Amino acid sequence: ILASPVYVANYGATLKRWVDRAFVYVHRPVLAGKPVLAVCTTGGAYLATVCRQLLNVGEMMGMRRAGAVARSSMSLAKPVKPGELRRFVRAVHRGPLGQSPTLTQVVTFFGAKLVSSFSPVDQAFWRERNWDRMLYVHEQTLGWKRPIAWLLDRLLLPLVRKAF
Repeated sequence: ILASPVYVANYGATLKRWVDRAFVYVHRPVLAGKPVLAVCTTGGAYLATVCRQLLNVGEMMGMRRAGAVARSSMSLAKPVKPGELRRFVRAVHRGPLGQSPTLTQVVTFFGAKLVSSFSPVDQAFWRERNWDRMLYVHEQTLGWKRPIAWLLDRLLLPLVRKAF
């Protein structure tokens, strides 16, 4: 669950600090397949924008978008309804294999795989998990994106590595 009040059309500094430090999870996607719920509050505007930003951060880390709970100062006292959490609860019960990754996540995995090949620490991390040989963290969930992942991994990755 990523939660923050809205500050100047963005999420707060405390969460920003965590995101900056946790961005290692883009290079080492151990959160892949886990659900992310955005919780945002504001006294003004940009509520939907910040909720989307939080969901984007989770998606870049390989997490699955599982909804948002948003409250402005006018609706702050409004209790959270079961419907607002339904998607998140379902995603938790399904587990990491319950949903196919987005195309953004497949491309991000490819980028992380490429970057990991230049860092001995990341390279060892990927090898331990056998990710260096996989098309995605949870390959069985790729569905129609498998051919795209294959093209990125088997054709483009060697070309880019050779260039550097």
